[in-house]
Amino acid sequence: MGCSSEEHLQFRRQYEALDCLDVRMHEHDDQRSDKRDNFQRDYARILYSDSFRRLEGKMQLLDVVPGAYHRNRLTHSLEVSQIARSIARILSDEAGLREAYTYDAFVIEAGALAHDIGNPPFGHKGEEALQLKVSSNGGFEGNAQGYRILTHLETKYPNKRGLNLTLRTLSSVVKYFRPYPQKKVDLKQRNAQEVSIEQPTKFLYEDDYRSLAKAIDAIDLPQSIDPCHLRPRTLDAQIVDIADEIAYCAHDLEDGLKRGHFQLSIVMYYLKEQLRHNDTHSLYRRFAGWVEKSQRFAFSLSTKGEKIPDTERFRDIFLKELTSNIVHELSIDVAMLPLSAEEKVRKHSINDYELGFRTLGPLVRALKRTNVKLSEEVPTIYIYEQLGKKVVDGLFEAFMNEQWNRLLPTSYRRDATLIDENTYDETKRKRHVADYVAGMTDPFAIQTYQKIYGPSSLDYLLKQAGEFS
Repeated sequence: MGCSSEEHLQFRRQYEALDCLDVRMHEHDDQRSDKRDNFQRDYARILYSDSFRRLEGKMQLLDVVPGAYHRNRLTHSLEVSQIARSIARILSDEAGLREAYTYDAFVIEAGALAHDIGNPPFGHKGEEALQLKVSSNGGFEGNAQGYRILTHLETKYPNKRGLNLTLRTLSSVVKYFRPYPQKKVDLKQRNAQEVSIEQPTKFLYEDDYRSLAKAIDAIDLPQSIDPCHLRPRTLDAQIVDIADEIAYCAHDLEDGLKRGHFQLSIVMYYLKEQLRHNDTHSLYRRFAGWVEKSQRFAFSLSTKGEKIPDTERFRDIFLKELTSNIVHELSIDVAMLPLSAEEKVRKHSINDYELGFRTLGPLVRALKRTNVKLSEEVPTIYIYEQLGKKVVDGLFEAFMNEQWNRLLPTSYRRDATLIDENTYDETKRKRHVADYVAGMTDPFAIQTYQKIYGPSSLDYLLKQAGEFS
């Protein structure tokens, strides 16, 4: 692999620091003796949570359709978990740490299961709609919402909020360790009451940022441990993050091709255009080699002794093999690499080294851009996302209204935000409504919208989506 001793040393240091995070946010003795360690319990708590199950009804790349077997957020999270565990094993073996990520592999699997647990219905369009609604009240972001779910909204014990996970598992889902910025007065504006708000794409909610920082700072560290390695982004979070990238590149491409939304020739064209320069063109040839290898493999298995292959069988085998090759090649290219000053700022990281792709980084970025570009050109995806934006926006407005707020579960209602008999905390109320809407599945959100605004309120968009499917 050509890994240097410095890379192995950095991996070892970051891994060894993780032991200090094996503590829970709240001490609690549940008096069980089932022989499980803390990380196995964390994994089980996430796996059995309502929020994790609801991922089945949230879109990944394509719309949520009963009877369709393309990926959703739930299957995507399961696949990220498998890839993350494989990467951890590869890196541990290369660094000579045979015991690394054996019993504690449950941490990265748990982090992978939970990495999208805060995503609202309808993907990024749902996220954008909620951010616009609460941008001046703490913001909304899928990763930040995931952390809030694990620490506030899901419950394990009646007298404590959250699942009471270990700091290590919680840190594994924190991709960007920074708070949502406060309002800033724009002095150029005539009215000093008007404000402009910075809106970073990734963050933690202010209270969650403070509580996690406080908990980590309270840990009594041995002198051999660098405190920087305990602050997110931890090694666990890096593994989950890069596994997510790999899954996105491979699996969204597979689903797009399988549904006929993408054409392989167009995919190759976009990749070739992006990788046409001298320093990256070899990466295009390398990807083309994976395609040709997968085609040969599919042809050999789909002919069944005949000269002309079964085309449907050929397509299925080819797509599975191409997906497998992409995941494998990207996984073995992962290494511990030095971070540039620009990367530190972009990732909001204090690490000098983090996981990255040794040679295939430009190809990964090109694949991601290609997936986004092609999905934006698919009418059914576009219409579904516009429908989602309308639904999320309408539900938020309705639940802020006294008439419809009564439909919410008790803990989310207006009563939960009362300051006194006649006034309520509007900021808290907006947060509760955002929590509730973000927790909906796509189908449930559509059904609830139609109950409030009428059965035919979405007919035009639903009809359009059906005509293009």
